[in-house]
Amino acid sequence: MKNKYIRLKALLLAGALTLTGSTLTGCSEQLDADENPTNVVQETTTHFNPGEHIISVPIKKDIRYSNFQFDYYLGYEPIGISLTAFGKLSNGYGGGAIIYSNVDEVECSSLIKDKEGNPIYLDFGTPMCEGKDNSNSEDKIKLFGIGEHIISVPIKIDNRANNQQYEYHEGYEVVGIATTAFGHLSNGFGGGVLLYKNITPVECTSGDDGYTTFGVPVEPEKLLQLN
Repeated sequence: MKNKYIRLKALLLAGALTLTGSTLTGCSEQLDADENPTNVVQETTTHFNPGEHIISVPIKKDIRYSNFQFDYYLGYEPIGISLTAFGKLSNGYGGGAIIYSNVDEVECSSLIKDKEGNPIYLDFGTPMCEGKDNSNSEDKIKLFGIGEHIISVPIKIDNRANNQQYEYHEGYEVVGIATTAFGHLSNGFGGGVLLYKNITPVECTSGDDGYTTFGVPVEPEKLLQLN
């Protein structure tokens, strides 16, 4: 009976110590939290001179078989494109990216930092000059200012072994090329694209997929009338 009483007393004492320890730990954590509040992430803003802010945007749609229109960002221009393919036997689309560089002074803001604490600017910045999107719409016809109409055109012939000539389009220039391959044992041609941007104002007609055809250069006299 005495041994039973001693064991019961020991159990009660252990329970009391456990409860006390938990209570003290809770108080300690609360004090630490009060003394060291969570750090507030501060926004960082940086000024970039032309050519200093370079970012890529993923290409999620398979653009190897039809023309595709890319977004234009004020103060930036496309400078390249990449595509990938995969598959032992089939020609699967592996994704890609279009890369832009700022042509105007821009100001960028970010809440993200890398492992070393340096800010990362993944969004397009705001031009420091008072630029504006010069494009306007009238029914299905749209006027694109210089650099605003960016489209890719499929490459259907394997260009990896021999020289190839590509089509010239008035009012545009080529700013990138991408070619893909697939196959486990063979080096199959997976298709590719040429990337164009307009170097003069152009008028484009929209289709089912947007403004995916080359526009017609606008004469200076007509441009003055439109503005």
